[in-house]
Amino acid sequence: MTVGLVLSGGGAKGSFQVGALQRLYEENLFAPVISGCSVGAINGAKLAEGGQPGSQKAAFGELKSIWDGLRTDEDMFLKTPWLKELEEILENRVFSELEEELRRVEKISEQFASSDLGAIASKMPDAFEAPMRWYSFANRLLPLVPKIQGLVPDILNAHSIYTLEPMVKRLRGQDPTAPFNTAKVASSGVKLRLAVVALESGDLRWVTEAGNVTGTDGVTPHEEIPPGIPTQCQGLNNTLIQKKKEREADYQEWLKELAKDGALDSHTITQKAQVAVAKQDQEIVKLRQQLTECVAKHTAAAPLKVPLSEGILASSSIPAVFQAVLLGREHYVDGGTREIVPVQGAARAGADHVIAISASPLTASWQPWAYPATYRIPEIAKRGLDLALTEVAVTDLVPEPAVLVAPRFEVHDMMRIERGLVRINMDYGYMCAADAIGLRRRFDPSRDPLTGTPAPSTLGPPQPLPFPRRPSPPIDVHPDRAPSRLWPMSADVITKLRMVAWKLEEILHIVDTAFTVFRPLIHGYIRTTKGIIHHLVEARAAAGAPGPNASETDPWWGGWELHTGFELPLWPSAARGGYIGPGSGDPVRFVRDESSKAVYKLVGLFRHRLSTSQALSNAGAAAANAPELPANILAELPEGTPLTR
Repeated sequence: MTVGLVLSGGGAKGSFQVGALQRLYEENLFAPVISGCSVGAINGAKLAEGGQPGSQKAAFGELKSIWDGLRTDEDMFLKTPWLKELEEILENRVFSELEEELRRVEKISEQFASSDLGAIASKMPDAFEAPMRWYSFANRLLPLVPKIQGLVPDILNAHSIYTLEPMVKRLRGQDPTAPFNTAKVASSGVKLRLAVVALESGDLRWVTEAGNVTGTDGVTPHEEIPPGIPTQCQGLNNTLIQKKKEREADYQEWLKELAKDGALDSHTITQKAQVAVAKQDQEIVKLRQQLTECVAKHTAAAPLKVPLSEGILASSSIPAVFQAVLLGREHYVDGGTREIVPVQGAARAGADHVIAISASPLTASWQPWAYPATYRIPEIAKRGLDLALTEVAVTDLVPEPAVLVAPRFEVHDMMRIERGLVRINMDYGYMCAADAIGLRRRFDPSRDPLTGTPAPSTLGPPQPLPFPRRPSPPIDVHPDRAPSRLWPMSADVITKLRMVAWKLEEILHIVDTAFTVFRPLIHGYIRTTKGIIHHLVEARAAAGAPGPNASETDPWWGGWELHTGFELPLWPSAARGGYIGPGSGDPVRFVRDESSKAVYKLVGLFRHRLSTSQALSNAGAAAANAPELPANILAELPEGTPLTR
């Protein structure tokens, strides 16, 4: 069978794919067919440098080094000049003060509407002072108005918000620390399919390892008229060039003439100048159409071939976020616009055993709906986009992959590079891949999940669980089926707690530099969180979950997470000697529900409620001293038998 590796889009969330790939290559994966889009195109192109199992594994090592070296957003993409300037303007303190003033006005209006005379009377002095504050705002805002107006043309004419300049340097061999060797890809023998979408036609196309562009079917070469003007069309082309020069000269003259009127601002001047040359613009459009028809008539179409580096950039160019890439005569953007998980690309390249890795969840997460109090236009638009993209991703899974690895929640968003969260997302991907492969082996031991070839079963009869079963409802409590719930659940809870620990450590850094009085409190929260992680890591291992090993998991609870811009000091020891890790000592086994204040004892991956004071006493856990666990994390642990004595 031919193995095909499919890597989805997802921007910075591609770190999840790197963690999943680490586990797969530890299992000796070799993929002679690789299909990807967006960040999956970048990851896949690097892997395709290896045409043999050993060389592909080495290529993955280089890919992981690239991701390990990312520190901030600027390591992957840069802001456009107009966005930088706009942010500098909006960072002015006057805007935050103006926002506070608007909230104050809104509150006063609500009190007037409610006829609360006492509240209205208390706010009267504030209302009388408001005109003076607004006068002050006006004086401070007026100097910023010309700057904002000057940016309007740049914003209206912009093609993107960010640039992929750091990635361009890597793909074009200009960054020696993280090189991409596209020549290796072409000669490796690996079939590479990168999804791209043409903006003009809207068609989904594929860029191959050799840079050939195929149609939607992944087989038929995409043909188009090559660049250049045939002799028969040179006269028309010269006329078009002359018209453009005349139009630009007239436009500049109009700008100078209108600028003499001191009453007009720059935006109005630009608009009036564009109206003045509108007729010339129409003539240029007609000439372009005539030239296009002339070229098509006198030039034969040929298969389109592009540099592979440009194909990778095109597949990575999220519409409006990054600039579209010109390939031939059309502009191309992220293939995820049409194919988020490009399974079809691998299948049409000959893969009949597909392993797909999605960087984003494939199910829409439940979110509370408190419209209109909570959701505004941005939130509603984002939610709608998330639902649409999820639907596109799910419909892409045809034919159904033999192995599908996907997160169940997001560790960070697609536009955020933070080294600590990147590492956590990698480790989450590792666990999800380990669970997917392990569960496939457990439930279908007749075939190797990585190759699809027959494999003898080495599991033997089902083994009893090393911890109590969930009594009711009876969902997946059979020892042979329990891992289908317990392994993924442990990966989710461990990852969420690591995110909590990372955030607490960020707060600790602020506390250590500004509010040292809170240091012991934050230390306590971190120690508790790390201790719970320690316990859950041990419980995951006891449940038979495959990987990671202790050398990789010990830093999760016994050390600090990674951070950008600072390193935390050694954990302070109460004994004033030696190093004590954040989660060292006995794992935390007693937790308290924040909402009900009920105390639970953690045994394995279950929570057993200590339902009586006698049970608390027997367990040695006083309710007042029981550390708290976030309610959403505690709720994900299945309930065990209540402990009554």
